[in-house]
Amino acid sequence: MTFCVSSTTHLAQYLKPSNFNTSLNIIMKRKISVIDSVIENLINIKKTKTIGIKANIYNCDFRDILKKIEINKTTLIYADPPYFKEHYSRYYHVLDTFLFYDYPELTYNPRLKTTTTGRYRNNRIVSDFGKKSLVKKAFFDLVQTVKLYGNKLAISYANTSILDIDYFDELKTEFKIPMKIYDFELMHSGQGQPRNKIVKEYLIIYG
Repeated sequence: MTFCVSSTTHLAQYLKPSNFNTSLNIIMKRKISVIDSVIENLINIKKTKTIGIKANIYNCDFRDILKKIEINKTTLIYADPPYFKEHYSRYYHVLDTFLFYDYPELTYNPRLKTTTTGRYRNNRIVSDFGKKSLVKKAFFDLVQTVKLYGNKLAISYANTSILDIDYFDELKTEFKIPMKIYDFELMHSGQGQPRNKIVKEYLIIYG
């Protein structure tokens, strides 16, 4: 789907033939055979050698996962939570619709008083980490594991997110646990738009 769909790299919206290069890109995308691409990738998967490590994958809220797995002092939890409410469900709506094979209702933008241009499924999932009213409680519940189980916790975050970085220091004080913060600059892509920008990324380590 990633290679065949006529959209930007993150699948958030379909491409519009606004100029020659974009129009050419759309034509090349639509020439790709979905069936042939699926067959080719299945063959490649079959050829791939596994290394014998068993992994469990869960499709649920992070709080439910914390109840399902065994957490102790040898556990390292790595979290890369959404930075905004737009992350990340809007990026995968094409894949969701392909999987469900349904016909979702068009979402309506009350500000513009029109339907959105195919970017969202109706009733899409929005993480608590992407909601201003719930983000602090979400991080509180996540960091609390270190206090309860003595595990290590690594969080990836950025200075452009909806939560101020100082809150992580407040959690360190409240739970009385060790914390280190590493920061470095990265270039965030404008996804084809002329708005690439340098942001400060953080790696926050608890425990």
